[in-house]
Parts: sequence; structure tokens; C-alpha cells
Amino acid sequence: MNLQELKDIITRIESLNPRLNLSDVTVGVAVYRVGAIGGTPVVGVKSCLNGFDWDKNKFIIQSETELREIGRDEIKSIRDEYDKLGWDYYSKSRKGKLKIKDQ
Repeated sequence: MNLQELKDIITRIESLNPRLNLSDVTVGVAVYRVGAIGGTPVVGVKSCLNGFDWDKNKFIIQSETELREIGRDEIKSIRDEYDKLGWDYYSKSRKGKLKIKDQ
């Protein structure tokens, strides 16, 4: 995406929603969050700047929290570990409940 495409999207959103108050709309960057339920998880945007020197011709969006790029294999590994921890917790708490009933 380039800056003109971003501007066109914002213009189109404004024209399709004439009563939309732009100052009420929060800007966020969609992120993947393990176990998220409901709306799309986002990280807020702290600032935007036009790049210079090595970053010439870049429009840089700075998020409120530090983000890093990870591959699909790492996401799968994190998800698998999350699921394993969930089952371990369930198993241990289930066993604990059974012991309490027997006592």
C-alpha cells in the first residue's frame, strides 16, 4: 500500500459514512493474539512520520507497543504451547477437585 491508497481509503470511508466523526475513530494495527475472542485485537498507534534518509519514501506508523515479525512456524509453536498449558491446567485442577470430593 502506498500513501495515496491510504488517503483514498480514508476519503471513501468519509463519503460512505457522512455522519462519522473522524475524531471518534481509533486507529490501530491488527495483531495476532493467542486465545483472543471477540473483536479484532489491535495495538494502538502512537504516531506516524514521513521517512527520510534511508527511510526515504516510507510512511512509518509507530505502534504504542513494540511489535516484531514472526513466522507461521513460531505462531504454531506458541499456539501449541498455549494449548498444552491449558490442558495441563485443566487436568491438574480436575484431579484436585476429585481429591477434595474423596476426602
